[in-house]
Amino acid sequence: MERVYQGRYYAGSGKPNVSVSITLETGGIVIQTNPESTILWPYNEIQHHFANDHQRVYLSHIGTHLEIEGQGFYDEIIKRTGIPTGTRRRLSGYHWASIVLALILLAAMLWIYAMPVLSSYIAMRIPEKVEIQVGDAIWQQISAQEEFDSLRSGLAQQYLNELLGDSVESTRIYVAKSSIVNAFALPGHRIVVYTGLLERLKNHSEFAALLGHEYGHIAHRHVWRGMIQSVSTFALLSFFMGDLTGLAGILVEQGNMIFNLRFSRSYESESDQFSRELIEKRRIEPGGMKALFDHLQEGTDSLATVPEFLSTHPGIGRRIQNYEKWAAGVHYTPEENKVLSTIFSQLCPDLKQHVR
Repeated sequence: MERVYQGRYYAGSGKPNVSVSITLETGGIVIQTNPESTILWPYNEIQHHFANDHQRVYLSHIGTHLEIEGQGFYDEIIKRTGIPTGTRRRLSGYHWASIVLALILLAAMLWIYAMPVLSSYIAMRIPEKVEIQVGDAIWQQISAQEEFDSLRSGLAQQYLNELLGDSVESTRIYVAKSSIVNAFALPGHRIVVYTGLLERLKNHSEFAALLGHEYGHIAHRHVWRGMIQSVSTFALLSFFMGDLTGLAGILVEQGNMIFNLRFSRSYESESDQFSRELIEKRRIEPGGMKALFDHLQEGTDSLATVPEFLSTHPGIGRRIQNYEKWAAGVHYTPEENKVLSTIFSQLCPDLKQHVR
């Protein structure tokens, strides 16, 4: 027994539509308008509407029309007549649009999650000569905007050399005269510390935590990775085409981005971990790192127009929690380092009077 469907029948312009019963017979659609009247639409004479779908089907035949909602009618009529050309084209368009949208979303997700990995891969393979070229050019831009204290820069260099020992390589440190409470690392193994931060430090363990953190950015090439992510498309094309001079050129041109580059939470965590390991290795008082975080939080109001690397990073609360977890498990006994203490006392005897 054939299934009976319910629908609306439109006899033509100006005529009212009526409720009808519909069955799908071998020869065509049989429309029961009333108990005594039936109409047959042969399948090969039926016109499908391009918008037909599982929710609603519109059919036409010689000036009359039929509308059926749901009831599984769409699947049944397609079995009898096949998918009409117009409907097939529409379904294909939706199909391809869905695929394209899915591919775009997939590409976006891959870009978001894969770019940090790719930038790290590229950064770790930047030749030394390219790093020096870019670092020197950026340093020229930055050094032209700052006034440096040569005496304190020399003392800070002595402290860094003693703190890091053989691992210091060619890293240079500069003390900039400013009330800004901050410090940051640059490509080409350079660190800048503002006197505004130095004057807040109470002992050399805080300075050790600061330099350990900044050198951690250098050791993990965070500045490179952040800059490469900022020019990611160009960086990828340059790297895979072997044109690293082109990459160096665009990074030099955009050297001022260093002032606005923010490190990600993972970068900050890596640098904090580097600093903690250095403090533990040198048996320095671990409380210096917590004191440093406090100084940086207190000084964030002065960072409106300057490099925003460490002190303004939104994850500093989490970093303090990581420090406290580490400090609770520290099992070594801090040892006094007279060399570091002496250099620090010379570096910060009464720094406030030297701040412009």
